[in-house]
Amino acid sequence: MLSGFDFIGDIHGEYGQLITLLEKLSYRPHGASWTHPDGRKVCFLGDYVDRGPRILEVLKLIKNMVDSGDAYAIMGNHEFNLISWHTPLTEGSARRCRPESKRYQLIESLKQLGEEDNNWIDWLRTLPPSWQTKGARAVHACWSPDDVTLLMAEWRNAGSYWTPDLIRKASKGAPLFDVVETVMKGPEITLPEGETIELGAGDIRDSARIQWWKPADINLPLGEQTIPILPITTPNLTKEQSRAWPPKLESHDPLVFCGHYWLKGENPSPRTDKVVCLDYSVAKDGFLCAYRFDGESKANASKMVGTV
Repeated sequence: MLSGFDFIGDIHGEYGQLITLLEKLSYRPHGASWTHPDGRKVCFLGDYVDRGPRILEVLKLIKNMVDSGDAYAIMGNHEFNLISWHTPLTEGSARRCRPESKRYQLIESLKQLGEEDNNWIDWLRTLPPSWQTKGARAVHACWSPDDVTLLMAEWRNAGSYWTPDLIRKASKGAPLFDVVETVMKGPEITLPEGETIELGAGDIRDSARIQWWKPADINLPLGEQTIPILPITTPNLTKEQSRAWPPKLESHDPLVFCGHYWLKGENPSPRTDKVVCLDYSVAKDGFLCAYRFDGESKANASKMVGTV
């Protein structure tokens, strides 16, 4: 009998930490899968690929657990980027839906899986953009209700599959681009003129992710409402910028579990009573993190389990 769910954050090819966390959660090998003696199941929150040394082993384990009914898995932005790299911008085109300038982010995945390994790309195409059960919702970056509903409908209409046509509809300038950006990469706001963020390899951006789980506050400096917090003391957030925030989660809403945000600190804690981020920078000297969910209506830090 199912007794609960264990939500696990971004893995990024860190197979050793994944095994350590599963063991810590009392999962044990069973054939090609890992199972829990009390019938608990895992929900993986995306970002299985890129950066880490054992991407293929991570994918095999997750797929085996999904195939055996021991886990659910959703799409992260790194999986989306990878399948976009393997999708022509137009039929027969040499250009890809993921531009060449972003290839540096995919180097480890392309090296370990092979640039032409379509078997794993085909499986990644089957991963949904969100998942939910009674009392809990899972999304990689942001639970924006209208965007999640629209994206799930598009995914189902495509045949429960990220087809090339659907990926093209989500490419820059296409109708679903902003929707995918919000759900899988998180809403952003434009930074003040002259302020930028450098992500590496010459990738410089003039926008920043927001702490969407907190109410937008036009009385606070913009930099205090980004993640990570930026040393921008002026100007304050504007009413126009505040529209990037999704609707506030109410007390009756299910908990939301996400990854994506590269949190720091050895003592993991929920973002709010309703939102739990489980990305603790495992691929950047951090650790893998899970949350043991048993139907509670408020998030509890004591239910967060890390490999530290």
